[in-house]
Amino acid sequence: MCKTLLNFQKKRKNLYLCSRQNPALAEEKERA
Repeated sequence: MCKTLLNFQKKRKNLYLCSRQNPALAEEKERA
């Protein structure tokens, strides 16, 4: 699920929810 969200970084809300499960995605959120 998280991998799919990475393809849609524009949707920060979904990325944020995913980042809560994956700390690594938190960095992606900051760079986005």
